[in-house]
Amino acid sequence: MAKKQLGTKPARNPVLDHLPTTSFQPAGSRPEEAAGRRFPLPVGNPIAAEKLTEFERNQLEQIGWKEGDPVPGNMADLIEEAKERANREASDVSSMPPPAAPDMPPLQMPEVTEIDQLPEHEQQRLSEALKQAGDQYESMQGQQGTQFPEGAPDSVRAAAQNRVDRTIDISIEDDTKGQREQQSQPSEQPKKPASVETTDSGEPHLCPNCGWDQSQSDTTPEPSREDIDSFLVATLGGKPWTKLYDLLGGKLQVHVRQLRPYEIDACYKQVHYEREKDDSMQLDAHWEQLMRYRLCLQLVEIRSGEDIASFPSELKDWQLDLEGPTQLPSIEKQVYAEAIPTESMNRIIASVIGKFSRTLGKLEVEVENPNFWNEASSPA
Repeated sequence: MAKKQLGTKPARNPVLDHLPTTSFQPAGSRPEEAAGRRFPLPVGNPIAAEKLTEFERNQLEQIGWKEGDPVPGNMADLIEEAKERANREASDVSSMPPPAAPDMPPLQMPEVTEIDQLPEHEQQRLSEALKQAGDQYESMQGQQGTQFPEGAPDSVRAAAQNRVDRTIDISIEDDTKGQREQQSQPSEQPKKPASVETTDSGEPHLCPNCGWDQSQSDTTPEPSREDIDSFLVATLGGKPWTKLYDLLGGKLQVHVRQLRPYEIDACYKQVHYEREKDDSMQLDAHWEQLMRYRLCLQLVEIRSGEDIASFPSELKDWQLDLEGPTQLPSIEKQVYAEAIPTESMNRIIASVIGKFSRTLGKLEVEVENPNFWNEASSPA
């Protein structure tokens, strides 16, 4: 007969220290290497400028633009780059005159915000970009009709034509109009809830709160006289009530017990600690872990043929490592490794614990019955 007593630490082998790990960063990936690098923007494809505001028209005319002239597609970027360069040059100490007297206040250079405030060489660069866009636009117009091979589909020609003739449309559309119209319309009538499946008695098939299948009747038998007697003895004697279940034709016996109040508190304390530590822990996982800790503590003994697994009589008798506020995680690991190695055994044990809890509940609701002891002691 193989018998093992759970609740103590197994012998441990020495473990090598973890090797130090290093992290690899490719060259140029560090922020200090990438800081300050900026690639020059090429002159974009020329496009026709339409619907310009008076301010935009005045700005472009200052660098030589005339009505009908195309502009680079990235004109806004070119202007912003020119402003940035001008501001950097204005604050570059290498190009400043020798220092003035120590008591002279520092010179505050105005920030460049308009094209006419740019240095002459920056305005000249923008004018050249405009001229380059115009030359490119004329070249593209001259090549129209000859840049396609014979037999090219009309869709290809139309797409190319559309690319050449693109215009800037800066008109503002009211994108909230549809939303405001929808809000002004009367709200639709609320949809009727889907039909709820009901039992023969007219009650909902599934509980709307917990989802319990109410069509299933409680198959837990009423407590036997033996159950009542042993419950009375345990309760009046200040001991947890226990019950032995014969399963698989007597090949498997599971002995379970009632928990003590401090053990229940320890289970809640441990799962609360774990949920505080892991914000991603869902509520269903929270309750699943709570039930597992209770299951491990409620086991008294499991007999399977010649094999017997015995468990400490209460939580304080376990001698395992603490993981957080309690040793329950260590207990769970040992119980499932040594006594509940398969999924089927886990479901069998959980089913036994459920039946035990329902029987215990039926016994507890009868404690106010004045004939409880007499009924328990009367002959069959």
